[in-house]
Amino acid sequence: MTDRISRRSALRNLTAGSATVAAASFSHTSMADTPTLRGNINHSVCKWCYRGISLDDFCKAVKNMGNTSVDLMGPNEWPTLKKHGLTCAMTNGAGMGIGRGFNDPKLHDDLVADYESLIPKVAEAV
Repeated sequence: MTDRISRRSALRNLTAGSATVAAASFSHTSMADTPTLRGNINHSVCKWCYRGISLDDFCKAVKNMGNTSVDLMGPNEWPTLKKHGLTCAMTNGAGMGIGRGFNDPKLHDDLVADYESLIPKVAEAV
């Protein structure tokens, strides 16, 4: 006579087996096997997500993590970025916020003119 395996016991056995295999493969990995960063990707962050942190402290942390740019910063913030060796790949200051930007075709000419003015300034400042 054959014993029937319930769906529940089959899933439990599969889960236990998967966990065992994962643990075994993880235990054989050493830090020497961890790839090193090559520095060929420049990561960027946005400050608006971290309003409770001063820009100076934020820049120190960003630089320490290996990021190279803080985006959506305005002209008055560029000197602080420069002080910490950071850039601003996408400037803020053109448009009227997220709700009134390039999503409205009527604003395109004004936005293009604003960015044509701001991009050279940020390139020079940072």
